[in-house]
Amino acid sequence: MRKSKDDKNNTTTTITPLTSNETPIEIALQIDKDGMTTASKLYAFLELLPSNFARWCKKNIVNNKFATENEDYFPFIMQEERDKPKNPKPKTDYKLTSEFAKKLSMTGNTEKHEKARNYFIACEQGLKIATAKLQARNDDIQALAQSVNNLVQKIDNKFDSLEARISTLENTTPKSLPKK
Repeated sequence: MRKSKDDKNNTTTTITPLTSNETPIEIALQIDKDGMTTASKLYAFLELLPSNFARWCKKNIVNNKFATENEDYFPFIMQEERDKPKNPKPKTDYKLTSEFAKKLSMTGNTEKHEKARNYFIACEQGLKIATAKLQARNDDIQALAQSVNNLVQKIDNKFDSLEARISTLENTTPKSLPKK
């Protein structure tokens, strides 16, 4: 278990090891069991100004030429907004797929955006290292397999040679031994 202190908000975050398959970025973005998060959770993670949420959503979600409504994001009216009587402009939030949220976490100019980009770059570097190690192991396995094949071939040749010699011995008429 690890604790970190956020001096800015005077809060302490406790991070406990998980036995699930969630990545650190999925934990930070609070991805749910359905692989979704909300724009408001992502916005809070990015530590952007709360007053710009609607403008940010319009620019980065609704008007994003690389995003498709009801595929990458799903708009909904926040429950607390529904409960307000006669609210002429209820606040809209968006359910985001984890993939889309991760893309958005990398497209910005804040420290959190940079941390997200660095995280994905580190993941890519880790994948390159793992791939190189797997390739080296694969090369070792291939070399070992070739050695085993060579050894099996030598053994087969010896057996063939022995079988030929035995066959020759079986097909020759035995000479009688001289009597004493």
